[in-house]
Amino acid sequence: MRFPLIFLLFISSPAWAAQGQTLQDGIDLLHQGKFKEALPLITAIAEERPQDGNTQMALGYVLLRSGDYQRAGKVLRAALTTIGERSEIHRLLAEIAAQQGDFPAALEEIDKALRLAPQDNEVLAYKEKLTKEWQIEEKMDKNYGGNFTVTFEGGGDELGNSALAALEDAYVDLGSRFQLWPRQKTEVILYGNRDFKHLTNAPDWSGGLYDGKIRIPVGGLSGMNENLRRILYHEYAHVLIRALARDHVPLWLNEGLAQWAAGETTVHFEQRLTTGETPLPFSRFEKSFAGLSASEVSLAYGQSLSLTNFLIEYFGEAQILEVLHRLGSGMNFPIAAAEILAPWGNNFDGSVQAWQETLPTSETAPPLLNR
Repeated sequence: MRFPLIFLLFISSPAWAAQGQTLQDGIDLLHQGKFKEALPLITAIAEERPQDGNTQMALGYVLLRSGDYQRAGKVLRAALTTIGERSEIHRLLAEIAAQQGDFPAALEEIDKALRLAPQDNEVLAYKEKLTKEWQIEEKMDKNYGGNFTVTFEGGGDELGNSALAALEDAYVDLGSRFQLWPRQKTEVILYGNRDFKHLTNAPDWSGGLYDGKIRIPVGGLSGMNENLRRILYHEYAHVLIRALARDHVPLWLNEGLAQWAAGETTVHFEQRLTTGETPLPFSRFEKSFAGLSASEVSLAYGQSLSLTNFLIEYFGEAQILEVLHRLGSGMNFPIAAAEILAPWGNNFDGSVQAWQETLPTSETAPPLLNR
């Protein structure tokens, strides 16, 4: 759960600064989602003011958003000691515990938050969500690895062990591709189909999702198969993409890179084009697939991978990764893409047009640049 930053607005200590920047500058960066820039600034100020609970609170928040759960928990508990009980801090501690799969601890923190703010509807909704998750997961088995924790239903040890082995392979393979090897363990849950639908309310076409945890419906699967391995790679790619670019990456690029990382192909997409279908305008799914039919979603996935493959082949993996890094720093996609593509005398719109000309139906395809 991504709690709002309203609770940080009461901080009014502009004189507390590091390298010419104030704590409020750090808070402003948090509001903009620029966690990478905020972390060193707020860390420096917190080191200068170790007894200031408000600064520790801000530091705990940015550490949480950066995925450093262990340090975030330590800092936030220190803030409780310094400034006393705060509902907002217990909310954040609940999120940390939930991300680490410790539901009893998460619910304990939520109850503490509710005792301090019993009418907080957001916290009440979060407690309901956590309770629902815990009721499902407490009956499931769990396997622990060096970089992942896999919670699974049925299948015995074979499913848990094979999923864990595939994920550890992904950690190495995709770490090399994205040049990122997270220190924090990633939580992975393999659900029965009904539980997955009940908990996530995902559309029927969804084969998995990442919302801070990887969640995948496996039905009655008892062991690894090629489809599950592909989905595990796909969803773990989303973990790395979010770590690099936060939530600033366009959906088509997010899904295109995840499919590329999982070794998926564009064969079905190209077959559809040869029957007279045409790609969708990218503007229709820049942020979500809402409003698209299942058939259109399939088409959107296909063209996302196709364009991503084209960009990687033409400009190289390193340049696309640099786009992700710039998005992670808070730069918007048009500017990031323009800066990366400029040395080739190109721009993103021109690249899309060039890609479209390679498609089987390029001569009849509609313009895709009406963003």
